[in-house]
Amino acid sequence: MWFFGRPFAPQSRTRGGQELVVQAPGGEVPDQQGHLPHPLAKCPTSTTCYTSTKAPANRTSTMTDPYNGSNATNVVEAHQWLADTIETLIDEGKFVEAMRALSRLRSVADDTPTRLFCYENLGVLAYRAGDVDEARQAFERAASLKSNELSAGDPGLLYALGHCAAAHGEWWRALLHYLTAFHNARDRVDEAEFMRTGAIAMQQLGFPDTALSMFLGALDRSPDNPWILESISHFYEGEGRWFEALDVQEALIDVLADGLPSASSRLADHAQVDRLIRRFISLWTIDRQAVEKRVHAITDRLRAEIGLVRDDDPGAPMADAGLMSLNLPAGLHLLVEQLAAHERNFLLLETAQSLWAQARHDRFDVHLTPYTLAGAIQAVCERLHWRQAASFDELAEIYGADADTIQAATRLIAGRYGVRFVPEHERYGGLDAAESRRLVQIQRAILYGVDVRELEGAVAMLGD
Repeated sequence: MWFFGRPFAPQSRTRGGQELVVQAPGGEVPDQQGHLPHPLAKCPTSTTCYTSTKAPANRTSTMTDPYNGSNATNVVEAHQWLADTIETLIDEGKFVEAMRALSRLRSVADDTPTRLFCYENLGVLAYRAGDVDEARQAFERAASLKSNELSAGDPGLLYALGHCAAAHGEWWRALLHYLTAFHNARDRVDEAEFMRTGAIAMQQLGFPDTALSMFLGALDRSPDNPWILESISHFYEGEGRWFEALDVQEALIDVLADGLPSASSRLADHAQVDRLIRRFISLWTIDRQAVEKRVHAITDRLRAEIGLVRDDDPGAPMADAGLMSLNLPAGLHLLVEQLAAHERNFLLLETAQSLWAQARHDRFDVHLTPYTLAGAIQAVCERLHWRQAASFDELAEIYGADADTIQAATRLIAGRYGVRFVPEHERYGGLDAAESRRLVQIQRAILYGVDVRELEGAVAMLGD
């Protein structure tokens, strides 16, 4: 699958805008081969170690350097130095040294943050070594440490567990983890990666239309993300949609103009990108020359099969793609206007028309008012097709209705007419009953625009 590959060249690590140089107690740094100052035992728990950046306030002190007798500032405890060293070694692909440093760290510190750090990185190293079962156990232990902090699940750890499930071909479980990670995401760039991997799971489970919506929704949130572009190009090739594949591949070549490390650095510079995402995304390399060869191969195929060559003249006129002016019912005209302004407006309008017709048949335009109904249908359509959905407050301003009423109507419409990403079942393949219920709940929470915890133990509404 598209998760795997060789790690690309490492990027320099920064903290607080300054380049971080990890040093041992005597000022040593790892050599060109990545070997740590020897022995690691030279940095026991009672000792402090230095870095070139100012440490957090709760880790800073002034003391006499036991190795040269001088006073030193900007010091951190030994286990912080080990943690920084581990991350540097993983970034540089020096996994044997990283595992040694990790073992040392586990022996010198037992506080919860350090244990969490150790389990996360043990999982990363085990996964890279091909031991998926050990990786999964490590990530599950890390998740158990954060269970009180985030009852719905830490998004980075859910993402990592999704990769472990995918590696075993457990696609329903992978989808559950990815959708939950998306639901709990802290940032749009994080959302985009959770959607990309969730789309791959959807494709493997036989839902290509939903997969494509997720891929394109991910691209909406992170437009120059090379991994999303690469995934979309593979999807189009697999579906035999050659012209779309060419368009995406040309965009990917432009993004890779300065190389994959540069593109990765732009992504990693985003403040909220979960570091576990960076750890896993580096497993998958993208070769610009290979992409260019695929472009040539598709072009040759098109020439041979249908004798058609793409016209690259950007000045060629295009037909007016606007909608005809129609006399639409109150509320629907504004809904059409809002959705027509989106990319992928055909799919959005098709879904909206179907929902509006069913809702009018049930007289929801009377019970809810036409404008509340229109706002609810826009909310459902945008979420179903993985657009960046307008908030309920924004919809209230657009339609002149109450935000809470629109949100309640969204749940009513989606539930009443069975709007789902995948069909609901009591049991999904490979999932137990509790996991299956969670998959149903997380789908509903995303579509309704609510926290999944609001659905746990709540009284069912009409259609739920």
